[in-house]
Amino acid sequence: MESPCLKEPSLFNLQATAKTLCQSFLELLFPPACLLCRDTLLKHGICNACIGGFEVSRPPYCTVCGCTFASDAGKNHTCGRCIKNPPPFDIAASVYLYRDGLSKAVRLLKYSKKSLIGPHLGGLMKDHHLGAISYDVIVAVPLHISRLRERGFNQSQLLAEGLGKEISPHIDKYILERVRPTGSQTGMSSKERRANVRGAFSLRSGADVSGKRILLIDDVYTTGATVKECSKVLKKGGASVVNVLTLARVVEKNA
Repeated sequence: MESPCLKEPSLFNLQATAKTLCQSFLELLFPPACLLCRDTLLKHGICNACIGGFEVSRPPYCTVCGCTFASDAGKNHTCGRCIKNPPPFDIAASVYLYRDGLSKAVRLLKYSKKSLIGPHLGGLMKDHHLGAISYDVIVAVPLHISRLRERGFNQSQLLAEGLGKEISPHIDKYILERVRPTGSQTGMSSKERRANVRGAFSLRSGADVSGKRILLIDDVYTTGATVKECSKVLKKGGASVVNVLTLARVVEKNA
């Protein structure tokens, strides 16, 4: 004989139904809006118009550090700086150029504390060819604990989480740590940036990256000082591959 309780909805189902109805009612009164332009959307996230305003990083670019070349002619090749001073990472690339709409989105994320933007921007990184390679783990460039407390979140970690939902590799935020605070790098020269982050990162106690293929995530690649320092630590720890994927890249004036 079938138990009567099987015919009655569970408390969990009733709560889930109530939550769904409440959400639907709220979205009817307050339609979800684009996180950037605030225009009405059919679903949460960033609208196609705003995404269309992001300038995609296009070839030709350096096959190692990912810098774009001034001329649109020619094939991808290794730039002179990477030939002269090979970076500690294997490959670095950026999805977009740090201009116009994308720079506005990053500033909103970092300085206006619009943390909801982060995972959505991270999800946009999934179609880059570096995201299609098989990795053991995704690692975000860490913030120092003092900056993390001030901001309330690590923007690079939010990007990594958004990307991870799309490409599935394990995300580990306990591999790298920033062992000392570093000043803002805005306005610094390449040499000053290198000095600013030198020795600022280390592997956390007990972290094991030996033989692992790692995708390192950061928000903006300017001179590469930060991701290079992180890559040194990961390679010294035994990582077999460290590829760097950033949301955006600052285009050098003399590039």
